[in-house]
Amino acid sequence: FDNNGNITDDKNYFKTGDLGFIIDDELYVTGRLKDLIIIRGKNFYPQDIEFCVSDSISAIKPGRLAAFSMEVDENEEVGIVCELRDSFHGDEEKICDKILKIVIKNFKINIFYIMLIKEKNMTVTTSGKIQRSKCKQYALNGKFVVRLIKTYKSIERKENITDMKGTEDKKIKKENNEWIVRYALDRELSENSWQTHSTATVAG
Repeated sequence: FDNNGNITDDKNYFKTGDLGFIIDDELYVTGRLKDLIIIRGKNFYPQDIEFCVSDSISAIKPGRLAAFSMEVDENEEVGIVCELRDSFHGDEEKICDKILKIVIKNFKINIFYIMLIKEKNMTVTTSGKIQRSKCKQYALNGKFVVRLIKTYKSIERKENITDMKGTEDKKIKKENNEWIVRYALDRELSENSWQTHSTATVAG
C-alpha cells in the first residue's frame, strides 16, 4: 500500500473496516473506521474518550460508556451514553458536567449530548464489547431506560475550547430549549421516550 492506502501489488485483499498501522513489521489495530469521530477535520478514537471519562468517574460502570458522532445542524458533534451504577444516588447533572470538563481538558472538543442510563442497559455484544452504532440508534430512538439527558450547545465554535463559562442569558436559553424540541421531533421521539432532560450552554 502507498501512503494513500492504494494497493500497489497484484494481490487480493479483504477490507475489514479496521484502522491501524504497521511499525517494525508489527500490525497495531487502533479501532474501527465506522466508529471514528471526526470533529473540525481532526480524528478522535471513541475508545480514547471512553477510557478517559470512565477512568475518572467512579459512578460510571467500567466498560459501559459509548462515545459517537452525530450530525447536528450540518456539523459533526460528540454524543456520549453511559451507565450509572445503581448504587449512585448523587447529583446526576454534576456527573454530566464533569464528563464535559474531562473531554474538553483532554481532547479540546465540546460534547453536544450526554445520556445517563440505568445499569445493565448498555448495548453490548455477547463478549461484552460496546456496540456503538446500536447504542447511538437506541439513544436517538428512546430505547434506553434513562436517568438523565443533558444537552450542551456551544455559543461559539473555536479551534480550541479551553474553559467553560456559564450564561444566564434568557434568549440563549430559550433558543436552546426550542432547538432541543425540534431535534426530538426530527428524530420522532415520543414524549415518553425522554423521561427527563435539561439543557446547558457552553461558551468556548
